[in-house]
Amino acid sequence: FAEVARRVINWQMIIMSRWPMHWIEFEPANTGSFEHFKHLFAYRRSQFIDSPQGRFLFTGVHAASPRTGESWVNGNHAVDLLAECSKQFLLSTDVPVVVGGDFNSTLNGHRYRTMANDSGLHSADSFLYGGITGTWPAGFPGPMRLMLDHVWGSWGVDFTSCRVLEDIGSDHRPLLVTFRLRQ
Repeated sequence: FAEVARRVINWQMIIMSRWPMHWIEFEPANTGSFEHFKHLFAYRRSQFIDSPQGRFLFTGVHAASPRTGESWVNGNHAVDLLAECSKQFLLSTDVPVVVGGDFNSTLNGHRYRTMANDSGLHSADSFLYGGITGTWPAGFPGPMRLMLDHVWGSWGVDFTSCRVLEDIGSDHRPLLVTFRLRQ
């Protein structure tokens, strides 16, 4: 909280876990010119989680909705940075990595393709029930919703299921993703 307050950042997300969490910190030698990445994705967006299967790194994301030209560009830029940050920093932690959240991108959108091609991560989307349901807008029937929320994993993360849950009052429906950590 002190880091967020000091930097006057409103993340609009919460990371919760039933297991102990620890903030990620990069060694100065590993940061180089990536201070911008640390600011965007490491401080309070990434947590080491000590699960019974072992430690993994979780990073949450909420890319800007493409409702205006400016937010479209900003959201695309944030995902471009996330993909590069994943390769440069998150994967170098030598623990399995899980990245999830609201990408505001369909399966064939630029942001999804960027993560698929440039992040070094694989998607849990292949476990959706035939891909006929989406997360947004929450109040619409399954086939009319777009899949805008995604979860990605590194080596060491074997996704076993991914499903869209019931409407809980948000404009997006939540995803429930299960995975195993390889030893």
